[in-house]
Amino acid sequence: MSLDDLRQQIDMLDRQLVDLLVARARVTGEIGAYKRERGLALYVPQRESELLGARREQAARRGRRSGHDRGRAATRDARFLHVTRNGVAGDR
Repeated sequence: MSLDDLRQQIDMLDRQLVDLLVARARVTGEIGAYKRERGLALYVPQRESELLGARREQAARRGRRSGHDRGRAATRDARFLHVTRNGVAGDR
């Protein structure tokens, strides 16, 4: 498999990730509206902590890399999250 083939796979996965993160952002928006309508707290630190812990465990079970590579991958993942939270360029 060539470098170009591998990069095409990454590009395809990136597109899927963005689609999933945009869908997730829509659902979180609906959750926010639900909470506002009912006077519920918008931010629940315990829920966030549980969610992040569960995702870390899920990643570990699936063989997520460790060390320096993990830090670089996390930075890239954070960029995807930033895109979904702030909109994709051109969507504003």
